[in-house]
Amino acid sequence: MRTVGFLRGFFVVGSLIATCQLLADAYGLFVGFHGAVIHSEATYTKVLDNTFPDNPTPVAGQLFTTSNTGSGNLAGAGVVAGFRHLLDNSFISVQLELTKGAGRAPGFVRGEGISQTKAQLGEAWPETFEVSANSEFAIVGKWGRELNATGWTAISGFYALAGFKRVSVDLDTRFERGCPMVEPCTGIQFQSGEATQSTSGQTFLLGAGLEHAFSDRFVAQLEVRLQGSIEGEELETVPEGYLTVNRAVESRDLSFSIDLIRFL
Repeated sequence: MRTVGFLRGFFVVGSLIATCQLLADAYGLFVGFHGAVIHSEATYTKVLDNTFPDNPTPVAGQLFTTSNTGSGNLAGAGVVAGFRHLLDNSFISVQLELTKGAGRAPGFVRGEGISQTKAQLGEAWPETFEVSANSEFAIVGKWGRELNATGWTAISGFYALAGFKRVSVDLDTRFERGCPMVEPCTGIQFQSGEATQSTSGQTFLLGAGLEHAFSDRFVAQLEVRLQGSIEGEELETVPEGYLTVNRAVESRDLSFSIDLIRFL
């Protein structure tokens, strides 16, 4: 029995030493893969400015605003590279992320104006919209603690994170009944149309994560991130030059991501 107890204790101590060695080697330069699933809320705002001189529309001198929020699930995948430094039982790291997004957050904005259909020239026409993630570039810093845990499912560390992100998004809009003429439209004179625009903005992100060391060089990190408001703005001027359409997009994201990294 003493022999069995000794062997069991030796195994436990050996496992702790091995784990400490894994964590001790997990530092320096690293590269890896970043993937995320994201719940996004996107707000689309449109402002029609009819206050320019010599505006011949029936709504000259007025401003019309329409806005609404849609939601959807997005995804992102890309690469990371960074550096990690050990501080006793804690660590700090900084990493660069370049990801490509997929998925859409759809919504609908009602018309705003003085006519019954809200679709005469100069009014804010009803539109459906979709906001989709295009590309993202982020700088993320992490600070955490290392744990002397063993086993395939063991958590070897936890951390908090904060970062700065530059995001590019696509905005797709479509109207079903719009009047392109100065004189009010009736019947078949109404037209349909669609447009795609790209815009970009900056935001900050905060989050936390858990990690597991598979070996002295491979680490997996599971994170939850809350991303602040991203704002982008696009200005359109119709060919006649007496009307402007200001379109703004704002989005907020909650993401669950995984990083698989290898230390060099």
